[in-house]
Amino acid sequence: MRWTLENEAKLLRVLLETQNIVINPAKIVEGWDGDEEKPTIKAIKEHLGKFKKTLKPGASLSLTGKTGGESANSTPRKRKATASTVEGEDEPIEKTKKKTKSAKVAKMDDELSESEI
Repeated sequence: MRWTLENEAKLLRVLLETQNIVINPAKIVEGWDGDEEKPTIKAIKEHLGKFKKTLKPGASLSLTGKTGGESANSTPRKRKATASTVEGEDEPIEKTKKKTKSAKVAKMDDELSESEI
C-alpha cells in the first residue's frame, strides 16, 4: 500500500470512527513544533468539532482539557471589583448583599408573632 495523503486521511478517519479516543487540545498546542504561529486551544477545539461532525454516527471522539480562554495566546480578562473607594477616603468600602427572608421564613415569623399575642 502507498501512503498517500488521501490514504493517511482515510486511516485517520477510520481510526476516529472505530476507536474510543480522548483528545486534549492543550497538549496538542504544547507539542506543536516549528517556528510558525501556534494554534490556540479554542481553534483546535473548533476545528476538531467540525471534523467530528463529518464522522459516522456513533464515533467516540471526546475533547478534554482547558477551555479556549485559558491558552497562552488569549487576551487576559479583567478582574471583577470586590470593593470600591469613596472619593477622598483611603479605606475601601465593602459591598454587601442585602439579605432577604424567603417567603416560607417570613410566614413562619408572622405565625410566631401572632401566637405570642
